[in-house]
Amino acid sequence: MLSSEERSRIEVEEVFRQEVRRQLEAKMPTPSRGQKLWKVLNSSFSVWFLSSVVIASLTWAVATYERSRSEQAQRTEHQKRLNTEIGFRIENGINGLLADEERMQLGIKLSRFWIYNDGLNYLNNRVIASYTARPYPPPEQVDYSVYPEYRDRKFRSLLYELRSVAHTSTAVALRDADIQYKNLEDITSTAQVVEERPQTTSNVATIEDAEKVLQILRRLQANAFWRAGE
Repeated sequence: MLSSEERSRIEVEEVFRQEVRRQLEAKMPTPSRGQKLWKVLNSSFSVWFLSSVVIASLTWAVATYERSRSEQAQRTEHQKRLNTEIGFRIENGINGLLADEERMQLGIKLSRFWIYNDGLNYLNNRVIASYTARPYPPPEQVDYSVYPEYRDRKFRSLLYELRSVAHTSTAVALRDADIQYKNLEDITSTAQVVEERPQTTSNVATIEDAEKVLQILRRLQANAFWRAGE
């Protein structure tokens, strides 16, 4: 046990120490903003925050950016393949109709339905090897697809898929392409009905019929973003 004198002496010494500490602190210069900031950054909490939260956030941001770049690259490649497939089908259709015109100029008779359907067949990759309408036995189908995965896809389904990956600036052109395709479908259906109905007049196609289909195909081809080879 401390005596009363010892306790009093210790209390006096403690008071003296506190007074000296206050005086020393009063003489010390006020820390600058940088020093205060460094003190905060050097604290245990700041070290933990920087090492976990900030680094984790940066890692997430980099991963998100890389994933976005990868998805955009895949989207661009997807659109390019669709553009190429569509472009080649249109180009082959134009060449096919020009060949039909040459056959008619040589005296080969083709039906109007054959001419209109020929344009559709090129767009839908349903081209047959013979140019004689309704031959027997069934003719061999020629595959003009560029990519195997699109071999059995019709033109319209390719348009819909392209619309899902293409930039919104192409919406008008894609809508016009769909209208042109539907127009060709309609005149082909009409020609088929006329051909199957007993007629007293000839249903032989003319150069004008082929030109009508060529006009539709050339309007489709006017969309530069899917021209073959681009």
